Amino acid sequence: MAYDCQELPIEKILSGRYDRITLEERESIYGRGWLLTHYLTFEPSRKGQLEGYLAALARGEDGLIAAKQYFGDLGKLNHDLNAYLHRPKLQYIKVSGPLLKFAPIQIATLSAGASAAIPLLMELSSGTSAVAAERTARKARAVEPQFLGDELVETTLAEAELDANHPEAAEQAADRAAGLNPRNTDAIILQGRAIAARAVKANATERHALFEQARDKFIAANRIDPEDP
Repeated sequence: MAYDCQELPIEKILSGRYDRITLEERESIYGRGWLLTHYLTFEPSRKGQLEGYLAALARGEDGLIAAKQYFGDLGKLNHDLNAYLHRPKLQYIKVSGPLLKFAPIQIATLSAGASAAIPLLMELSSGTSAVAAERTARKARAVEPQFLGDELVETTLAEAELDANHPEAAEQAADRAAGLNPRNTDAIILQGRAIAARAVKANATERHALFEQARDKFIAANRIDPEDP
């Protein structure tokens, strides 16, 4: 490997607490994390440990406590991982083409509303300053009344309002999009993001309940399309 992927201790990687690590340590998460995933997937003696650990995280358990519960001695895990890294050969799974089920490619003409929204989405995707974000949000607000009932227009407005730090307005636009199509995962994710942004501004009493609501939205979107990263 081109860099030392051991810079971040295994305890920190598995704890999931990355708020106080250096840039160099953060870079080590990628290489070391993939190595750990590969090892836990293919090492017979570790069968079921990764699934147990991930299930514990999904239940909201502390990452480090869950790691010790399912992986045992983390010092030994780190030692075994180093040995795994230096193996001359690593296992892999070969998947033949016919086993892959590809959905047919679909091409659709953009609606007039979508055509108006695309340039705004391009502005949003490029990353903007607070002033530029507010400017894009104003443009999106001007477009939305012209194309009522267009999902992409509403989700674009929601995205723009989020970038401009207007979570309440973002949630309203996302709600309209989800109302038009309850299976629109973009709309549902935007609902969750807007609620989470409101939670950040809320008092301690309301914050937990709002984050729970946001999490429910993300879970709902995942259930509709589990393959969407």
